[in-house]
Amino acid sequence: MDSSLSCKELFLDDIVKLEIFPADQCRFLLPANLALSEMSGAVFSEHCLTIDLTGEADVQAADVPTLKISTARSMAGLTYIHDLQVSVQFGAPLVSAAIVYLKNADFHVVYTKADGTRWLSYSLWNTSLIDFDDTHATARACQLKVKLTSMSDLIQLK
Repeated sequence: MDSSLSCKELFLDDIVKLEIFPADQCRFLLPANLALSEMSGAVFSEHCLTIDLTGEADVQAADVPTLKISTARSMAGLTYIHDLQVSVQFGAPLVSAAIVYLKNADFHVVYTKADGTRWLSYSLWNTSLIDFDDTHATARACQLKVKLTSMSDLIQLK
C-alpha cells in the first residue's frame, strides 16, 4: 500500500464562485462516483446557494474560498475528502436559510475558477456536511464550512 497517497493534499485557492446543488436535482451521464478527471453533459437544477467574489450573487464572499482535498485509504478504496471554507460578507440570512434546506440532504458543489473553468466536487451518498459558523461573527463576515467524501478528485465540467 502506498502510504504517500494518504498524505496528499491539494489546496485550490483561485475560486471566484461556488454553487451548491441538491444531489436529487442533478443528473450525470457517467457515474460521478468513479475516478473521473472530466465530465460532459452534467445537468444541474437551479442552485440552492451561490457565493461569489464579484458581487453578482446575493451572497458575497469576503475573501477567496479555499478548498483542501486530502486522500485516504478505506475499505471501499481511495477516497477524497473535500473540505471547503469561505467567509461570507453579505447574504448571511440567505446562507442560513440554505443550510436549513441542506442540513440533512446530499449535495454537490461546483466551483468556478478565475480562468473560467468549472469543477465539481461530487459527494457520495450520506457524506455531505454543511455548517455556518456565526458564533464568532463580526459585522464583516461569517464562516461557511462544507465537507464531503468522494471517490474522485475534482472533476472538470466540459
